[in-house]
Amino acid sequence: MWLAPEHPEEGSGAGPRARRSSLPGAVVVVTGAGGTAGPAVVERLAARGAFVVAVDAEESRIAPLVDAVLAAGGRCAGRAVDLVDEAATFSWASSLVDQCDHVDGLIHLVGGADGMPDIDAAPSDWDWMQALVVRTLQNASLALREHLQASDRGRLAVVSSLAAGRPTARNAYYASAQAAAEAWVLALADSFRGTMAAATVVSLRGLLSPSILRARTAANLPGFVEVDALARVLEGLWSRSADELNGARIRLDR
Repeated sequence: MWLAPEHPEEGSGAGPRARRSSLPGAVVVVTGAGGTAGPAVVERLAARGAFVVAVDAEESRIAPLVDAVLAAGGRCAGRAVDLVDEAATFSWASSLVDQCDHVDGLIHLVGGADGMPDIDAAPSDWDWMQALVVRTLQNASLALREHLQASDRGRLAVVSSLAAGRPTARNAYYASAQAAAEAWVLALADSFRGTMAAATVVSLRGLLSPSILRARTAANLPGFVEVDALARVLEGLWSRSADELNGARIRLDR
């Protein structure tokens, strides 16, 4: 099921688009927080009242982000976790729940490297691609799944690529990994049926970072989405019902 993205804003207008976010007090994990979209997503969720746990493989990528959110009055913590490592991921998740008591969201932003390796690459190159895109998602989602299911506002979303449905020789490994990640999220959605949790795929062609916009090269990247627009859509997941979102694909086009 494809859903048109909504951009809810508190207190504006009437009808579905005016539904208030249920984020205040929520604990939301953002994995890949040090990547292209991470800062915009973390800052948006924190500004809407969530306690955001920013996770990345490298602490140096998230420490400045956490400081910026705290300086702006938001609530945020950072943690360096190797999500490829199953034991390390589950250990971190257990300590998180011990500290916070509940988890209400997982936004998975890990992945990238569109276009490499191509179909002529060595099959062994699949190992690092699937570890980056698929294994990190599996470990993080399994470590937090029961807590998301227990939440009355549990939301899980993976940001995927339109390449998953349009594989080419150039992006063969990347597209295959994204397709596997999407299938995993849809399987999670099936496990969420009968609960108030929802698992959703957000799919886009590519992202426009602030640096790209400053360079005014966006016109050369048709269909790419600004990171702030993605952040609005992800924040809006908490304004929509689990029945509407669970198992859905939201496609973003600029």
